[in-house]
Amino acid sequence: MTQPEKDLAYEILDVMVEALQNKPDYVDFPVKVDNRPREKGMSLSSAGKAERFLAHMHIGSPKKEGQPRYLLNMDMGTLAHDYIRWILNEYEHCTLSDAERTVSITLGAGGSAARVSGHIDGMLEFETAKLARNRKVKILLDIKCVDMYTFNSLDPRNPETNFWARARKWAAGNYVFDANETFENDNFKKSYLGQIAGYETALLEEGEEWDATAFILYNRNTSHFAVGIYDSAKTEELTNGFKYRAEGVLCDATPAKFEPCWPAEVGAEPHIVCQYCDYLHECFDIKTKIFRGKPRFNILRMR
Repeated sequence: MTQPEKDLAYEILDVMVEALQNKPDYVDFPVKVDNRPREKGMSLSSAGKAERFLAHMHIGSPKKEGQPRYLLNMDMGTLAHDYIRWILNEYEHCTLSDAERTVSITLGAGGSAARVSGHIDGMLEFETAKLARNRKVKILLDIKCVDMYTFNSLDPRNPETNFWARARKWAAGNYVFDANETFENDNFKKSYLGQIAGYETALLEEGEEWDATAFILYNRNTSHFAVGIYDSAKTEELTNGFKYRAEGVLCDATPAKFEPCWPAEVGAEPHIVCQYCDYLHECFDIKTKIFRGKPRFNILRMR
């Protein structure tokens, strides 16, 4: 992350903290929670996923029965998204617009062309004399709600990897990070990059202009924030990769033909994300093991 990008990330972080510190004494904002099964069809929210996941989306999502932990996490994530956006929009020094704005890109051409849509979390505008010569900067936001373990695994002061932090037992707090560098080496989180690339491509096709793209991570255990700046130089490559995978699914949407979401072998580190997946019971054979006191899943290769 370049120094100007780091400066911008800190400015976004400062705006968020100031907005929360200056929030009204009484907060009343609308909340909508939707736990209905997803409609058939692919979405930009899964643009970073592999063909198998996209194929399952294309043929339709099952209803999540008997997964209260999943549903509760999703509900709390919705509440946090709405609350953060409401607080930012109420702050006098910034505005947040286009929350849940629908954007879409085109797959294929001619009579077989299809539109794939998604919803951005919003556009944040605020004045910054330091970075933009006394004009407002416009930031495309993507908000992610994470737990303590995930949040601290991204923190450069993470006590598991940093001696300074280990000496102080724990170092949870607000910080900034390079989104591309942090996410691209993580099999689960790198899908965030494909998702935001799809949003950027859709907005550019609409003629939208903005200054930078940022991820906001909210630690739901401690209420700390992390701001990651996304390098848009990756956008075309990531979007073309999604289009290639998605167009292959449209040609042959048989999930059994596709590889797992990422390579895995029996005995490999268990994939925590599987327990949250819509397609857990429709995917490859699953082997369960206990990891950090909870059931985790290994994906068994079919071929």
